[in-house]
Amino acid sequence: MSLSSSILTRVRILFLMNVLNVFIIAAIIVMIPPVLCLSPLEAQRLTSRVTIRTGVELRPKGTSTNFDIQSVSAGLDWFPRESPLQKVSGFRLQQFPTEVKGAPRLVGDTLQLYWEDPGYDQRRFSRGNVGASRGSIRNNMVQNMNDNINRSNVRNAVLTSAELCVEANIDTVCEFVPVRQRIPFPLRSNANMPTEYLRPGRFANDAPQIRQLAQNIVARENELYHAVYAVANYVHRNIEYTLPSNQVRGRHAATSIQSASRVLSSRRGKCDEMTALFISMTRSLGIPSRFISGYAFTNHEMFDNDWGGHTWAEVFFPGTGWVPFDVTYGQYGYVDAGHIQLSETHDAESSSVQFHAKGMGFQPVVYELDTHVGVLAESGGGMQHAIEIGLDVQAGEVGFGSAAVVVATVRNRRDHFVAAQLNLGTSEDISMLNNDIAIDVLLEPGEVLEIPYFFLMDEKYHPDYEYEYPFSLSSRWSSTVGRTTILVRDGAPMFYARQ
Repeated sequence: MSLSSSILTRVRILFLMNVLNVFIIAAIIVMIPPVLCLSPLEAQRLTSRVTIRTGVELRPKGTSTNFDIQSVSAGLDWFPRESPLQKVSGFRLQQFPTEVKGAPRLVGDTLQLYWEDPGYDQRRFSRGNVGASRGSIRNNMVQNMNDNINRSNVRNAVLTSAELCVEANIDTVCEFVPVRQRIPFPLRSNANMPTEYLRPGRFANDAPQIRQLAQNIVARENELYHAVYAVANYVHRNIEYTLPSNQVRGRHAATSIQSASRVLSSRRGKCDEMTALFISMTRSLGIPSRFISGYAFTNHEMFDNDWGGHTWAEVFFPGTGWVPFDVTYGQYGYVDAGHIQLSETHDAESSSVQFHAKGMGFQPVVYELDTHVGVLAESGGGMQHAIEIGLDVQAGEVGFGSAAVVVATVRNRRDHFVAAQLNLGTSEDISMLNNDIAIDVLLEPGEVLEIPYFFLMDEKYHPDYEYEYPFSLSSRWSSTVGRTTILVRDGAPMFYARQ
């Protein structure tokens, strides 16, 4: 029960008990702030405020007092950007020092800033109480340092710093990027294909075992979406998600990245490594794919923070463009509204910020990237009305120890491909013979799919009783739940499952 509903329940009770208190109760309700009832994993739309802070300090190299800082430049690859599932508004860039040579500019996928002759930061450079003006660093720094700071303190002094802060409102939506037409597979190269995303990388590497496995997985596929889906589902189901012992997501701990071939060998990896394997496999099949990095929400118990750095993939579909595939979350053709995109790269390893300084006698110390996500508003309850679910039984009554069949009918209501997870609910007293409780299905536009579930009913029943077992089938992409029941009793027909 949500906070708001529990308050209303208490209000109704109090109202019945004492009508005279109605005005006091109403005043209390008005003062209660709204609460977010949906998790970002469940919301259809999400509005978030993203703040990204970083910077660099320039410190003396060793105990030298001979400094010359001519310029500092910064390139930020990690910032909010537009995509089919993400809109950006209220973008704001702040920088210190405020005197930047020229306006910040976007060069390719990098936001660039340039400080010329930045001077040193009097607020930070407090040892010795030096008081030189900005712009006179090359003339006065050496004399001031020699006069006011002994050599034992030079090592910890900060000569100058450059900092930047990016803020923006991000509107994300949990929806499919629609692929409406069947596309023959293997792909044929054409002028519109981004072939640079077919080249292997350092981590999304090319290895014989990766190529062979990918070919085996898609051996029977002749349509592109089915081929990509098969590879994605293989990685999701067969690679165990793990974190290095020294990393907690959300703290940007520096950790090494395994190559795709090592992930395949160990069958373990974190999100960027699982994505590297998926991209290596799709590229080996001639399918352009790229890395998407940003922030994502999770409620998994292994993480200390709800929001943290995350990596997923986008795959190129001719006639549509880039389509998201998150093999860590098991989201194909879409990502939930708790995914915030901040960069797109060819390989897994790409620095989020680079600082360069021109001069002599100093060394850079880069600040840890500080990213904060605050949810402002949410709406909806996931991608409903994409599919319809029905549930029926082959026989409504069976005997003790009999096999039973429940048949699910799933219809795609959309005019594009839909990848859905179906979740079956039933009693723990019966044994499932074929499918798992949760299965993934891929539906072509308008397709109707029938899925049989085979069960073995328990033999240990009291013969004088009848037992009714309910079954339900649900999906986040359906607004309805399929339901049916099977009655187990003595003397009912017996069915047997062939192995």
